[in-house]
Amino acid sequence: MTLSFEQMLAISDSFDQEEDEMMSFTCLSCGFSEDVPKWVIDEQADIDFFAGADKAAYIPSTTCMKCNGSMQPTHSIATQK
Repeated sequence: MTLSFEQMLAISDSFDQEEDEMMSFTCLSCGFSEDVPKWVIDEQADIDFFAGADKAAYIPSTTCMKCNGSMQPTHSIATQK
């Protein structure tokens, strides 16, 4: 059975397409800001905790795509200042 484009589109539209919760990150080096899906951060945290990271002092981080610097959640940078 072959479906038309319209039929495939109708099927794909019938699924609930929940938007990802996003977290805002800012580069500590160049100031670039980017929203990152929370599930990506949660996955990285699980890996970090498995490797022995201290959960009480944990601040998630990622790498800046502009300068390869360290990015942290925007709200934690404001708190640290």
